[in-house]
Amino acid sequence: MAIFMDVIKRHREILPRKIEKVIVCNNKNCASLKETYVKQSFILVDEENMEYKCEYCDSIQTLKAL
Repeated sequence: MAIFMDVIKRHREILPRKIEKVIVCNNKNCASLKETYVKQSFILVDEENMEYKCEYCDSIQTLKAL
C-alpha cells in the first residue's frame, strides 16, 4: 500500500480509473467485505480530490485519508 501511495503522490495527474484489491471499503455492510468471492473494486469519481467510489455500495473513499 505504501508503494502505491508513493506512486500516486508522484504522478497525481495519472490516477487509475479503476482500482481493484488495493483499497478496502469503509462501509461495514459492503458486499466486498462480507462475501469472499467479491473483490474490492473502486472507480475514480473525483480526480482532483483523489476520491474513489466503491462499485458495490457507492461509498466514497479518499486516498488522501488513507
